[in-house]
Amino acid sequence: MDEKRKKQLKLIVVVVCLVLAGLITLTTNMSGVDESVFKAVWVICTNKDCNASYETDRRKLDKQIKKDGDPRGFDRFAFNCSQCRQKTAFWAIKCGKCGDVFLPDFTPDDRYDRCPDCGYSEIENRLGQ
Repeated sequence: MDEKRKKQLKLIVVVVCLVLAGLITLTTNMSGVDESVFKAVWVICTNKDCNASYETDRRKLDKQIKKDGDPRGFDRFAFNCSQCRQKTAFWAIKCGKCGDVFLPDFTPDDRYDRCPDCGYSEIENRLGQ
């Protein structure tokens, strides 16, 4: 076998190994992911006359935000509330301890998911702090 064919064969072996390593890594890392995190999200309406909070499908909400919301982002941009139809709804968090639904607080040096009612943070709980 000439030198050119040896180099091609080595390159093919390396590429196949890298692809296999990537597939193994992907399947291993995805097996521990709780897919329910991606399926449902909470929404809260800040309209004082409505004040609704509800759970909705993530894909449905993503489509609604693309239609109604600011295309630059997701976290802090208003979209139409499914209850009152006003552009006063935001992505929200439901407390895992007391059940309160609230807007995330991105204050530096604190957890954005800290419940304003009871002080619980799912992130802190998972980290064991």
